[in-house]
Amino acid sequence: PVLNRRDTLLFLNNSSDGKKPKELPVTYSYEVIWQRSDIAWTDRWDIYLLGRVDDTSAHHMSLINSIMVVVFLGCVVAVILIR
Repeated sequence: PVLNRRDTLLFLNNSSDGKKPKELPVTYSYEVIWQRSDIAWTDRWDIYLLGRVDDTSAHHMSLINSIMVVVFLGCVVAVILIR
């Protein structure tokens, strides 16, 4: 048995010859807690896909920021080429 979080045992068979198994360190692990929900299976991604009212302004600001960076870098290249 491999001790996981000091309260859960994971049983792993890592010996090929059937003798005493070697120690096997578990480097990464995670825990999942399942909860019942009233949301239908087909609607579970709606909260992420439909977005909220305040999300659109963040997307617009990101687009404007990208355009400004492109314009600025274009100006820098133009100044270098003109000189």
